[in-house]
Amino acid sequence: MFNRVFATIRAFLRDTVTTDHALYHDVASIEGLPEAVKRPKHPQDPKRALAIRETLGGEIGASWWALCCTGMLPDEFFSGKWAVEDGRVHVKGTKREARDLSCHFSRSSDRRR
Repeated sequence: MFNRVFATIRAFLRDTVTTDHALYHDVASIEGLPEAVKRPKHPQDPKRALAIRETLGGEIGASWWALCCTGMLPDEFFSGKWAVEDGRVHVKGTKREARDLSCHFSRSSDRRR
């Protein structure tokens, strides 16, 4: 919480007294507090993701693989905010424009390098 309030104060000072002011520099020199990660990420390399898909098997494994290969969020995948068009998977992002995705679609997802 402190870090967010601190960032707000710095932005206020930046916008009112500018970054050249001594007060801005004094505040900017204060270090933020460490914050615990709310949702730690557990990235998988392609070989491990494929092993997880094979372990899960069936429809659940196929869903896992689709999420890994397309970069979709679970909400985008399970609520049908995507479609296969012109040989590509088009994902309509919901949080921001940058979440609109387009990636190659192949039914033979078992290809290995």
